[in-house]
Amino acid sequence: MQNRGYSADWLQLLKQKNDIVSVIGKYVHLEKKGGRYWGCCPFHNEKTPSFSVSDEGLFYCFGCKETGDVISFVMKYESCDFSEAVKILAKNAGMEVCAVDDAFSRPDEEEKKRLADYFIHDFYEIRDNTYERCGRR
Repeated sequence: MQNRGYSADWLQLLKQKNDIVSVIGKYVHLEKKGGRYWGCCPFHNEKTPSFSVSDEGLFYCFGCKETGDVISFVMKYESCDFSEAVKILAKNAGMEVCAVDDAFSRPDEEEKKRLADYFIHDFYEIRDNTYERCGRR
């Protein structure tokens, strides 16, 4: 998963402070069976629990195949984007949300033009070199 402008270390700390079993347990009744927690999936209707949550920080539904970590669970359940899910989890953990590097998450027009020029230049350079090797021009 991309960090979307947040530092990898900060996101790791956010996940550590938001135990996935505790977070999902606020939304779904979970029961421990073996080494995992089980409940009915909140993303589709079912009578027999097929939604599994591991202490390693992941969830998986054997019925609808939804999978992910604590951030993606909040995104899906709350119908929000990555940044909003991060804010929800940060509030839950009593963490201050770090500033997002907007240049990383949303390139401005100048950056988009620079990248486009870079790729266009490479495209024509590769094309020209290919034609020269093939004896075409």
